Amino acid sequence: MPRYTAQCGYYAHWHITVDVEADDLESACAAAIAEANQREGWRSGDHVTETYVDAIAEGGNANPWGPDALPVPLRFTHEGEPPHVIVSPTAGEGSIETVHGRLRVSFVSDDGTVTTERPARALPRQPKPLVTVRRRPEDGRPHVFVTGGDARVRILD
Repeated sequence: MPRYTAQCGYYAHWHITVDVEADDLESACAAAIAEANQREGWRSGDHVTETYVDAIAEGGNANPWGPDALPVPLRFTHEGEPPHVIVSPTAGEGSIETVHGRLRVSFVSDDGTVTTERPARALPRQPKPLVTVRRRPEDGRPHVFVTGGDARVRILD
């Protein structure tokens, strides 16, 4: 059974409360960030997410951020699996749109309205191709496997 080395983490929430004066909400947010970045007294609010995998590579004591890093399946990342949307002719009227960096899916039928929203970054990404080269036991020649896309491979003797 192969071994893997994974770096895992969770988001920790550190906070500080600051009072600022500003002409409008946008200016207040910018001023609050600037003020908070200069202050001491930040406090831990404990962790706020489930544990997720940052990076992974095959092999014990491998470098999960190195050139042999494997793509982490979305369901194990901090973003989680992207929304699964099934559009059928009987779903009624609806829309799929990206609004301010978020994916919004909404459908209206006689039974009611269904709306869901997720960060747009949680949309499926193209997987990076993984190239695995192993020597054939019978003749020692390389055997190349490519998964997760296409790759150009050149083997030099």
